[in-house]
Amino acid sequence: EPVTPGKALTTVVVNGTRIPIPLRNKDVCAAMTPSCPLNTSVPYYTYSLKMPVKRKYPAVSLSSE
Repeated sequence: EPVTPGKALTTVVVNGTRIPIPLRNKDVCAAMTPSCPLNTSVPYYTYSLKMPVKRKYPAVSLSSE
């Protein structure tokens, strides 16, 4: 059964504070493996996103959600 995909939202956590990160392309199908349409018979999908980190940013420990 096909499933309608949603939109991607990325948040980083820095020192316990959640900070939303704007994405240029929020279409999850653009970065989904296997590709869309999503199907309930597939147990796992992988969403992959690469984001640049500028050298001028200070070194911090963070996690993404």
